Amino acid sequence: MIGSDGLVVANYRKTHLYGAAERRNYSFGQDLPPVVHLNGIGVGVLNCYECEFPPLYQYLAGQGAKIVFGPTAADGHFRLADGTMSQVPYQDATRHIIPAMASIWRLFIAYANRRGWEQVPAGAWQYQGNSGIWAPDGEPLIAATAEDRHHDCLFIADCLPAQVPPFSPEGHHPTDNRLTLNPALRPAR
Repeated sequence: MIGSDGLVVANYRKTHLYGAAERRNYSFGQDLPPVVHLNGIGVGVLNCYECEFPPLYQYLAGQGAKIVFGPTAADGHFRLADGTMSQVPYQDATRHIIPAMASIWRLFIAYANRRGWEQVPAGAWQYQGNSGIWAPDGEPLIAATAEDRHHDCLFIADCLPAQVPPFSPEGHHPTDNRLTLNPALRPAR
């Protein structure tokens, strides 16, 4: 993460690797995602596949995050460990997971996914382009339409945590939650 002065304020190594290829090529990060304060607002970051893990949002909210950035490269179909392409398309996290996490943990979530085709020696991938910014009520402030997914787009929205109304008159997931998230990460088996 880069601060307004152009200096690195946090560096995060992905703790949840996706599939055999990532596990072959990378090692698991050993620290949970950081929350840094940018312009006085707690900001957390998740990397790609991690945007699909509810406990990570719970952790970030508990650490004071009000906004979560999720850069990702989620494709439609992907190459399996045996070299064949998946028969089932990869889920669109923006249909259920992102709105639910925004609503439950009262977060703004900026999900930035690649779009279009990428050709590399190992094969070709078509990324979903399903970027957007979701408000703490789970509704998109702005999100890629079907047409936007075919063009480069820049999405900008005002994310003002001070103006977020409560979830309900009496319920508040972040403070009502009685489960304790274990911050000790365990290596994959």
